Amino acid sequence: MKINQADGSVVFASGTIYPAMDKAAFLKSPLGSKSEQWFVNGAFETRRFLPESGIVATIDFRDGRMVNISILFSMGDDSEDNLSVKHELRRKQKHDEWLREALGEPPYRYNWGHVTSDFYHQHCESDIMVVYES
Repeated sequence: MKINQADGSVVFASGTIYPAMDKAAFLKSPLGSKSEQWFVNGAFETRRFLPESGIVATIDFRDGRMVNISILFSMGDDSEDNLSVKHELRRKQKHDEWLREALGEPPYRYNWGHVTSDFYHQHCESDIMVVYES
């Protein structure tokens, strides 16, 4: 996987997501054609997909326009029985290390948006978030 700092595209082994992609274009792409609807609430829709080995991702659309991509690196001991704050903080550390290697030191702010590594206490989940601002 690679996050292009110049234009915000995210390149996965099985395809690329471009910032200007809308829902229709995503669904026609190799990544989108294999995605599944994960959540819908009015104008807001989340689709889940597996872009390459070891990565689970979701993409959020509002009124058909892409807003962000959430990327989660799999860990060898992922299981519902192993769900814990400690486990997710280890995942966040893995995300942080990858971002530093790929993008340098934070903050990761660009003319197209920003990238963060987050831990959500309420969901007990960590991810890398690529957020597109228009």
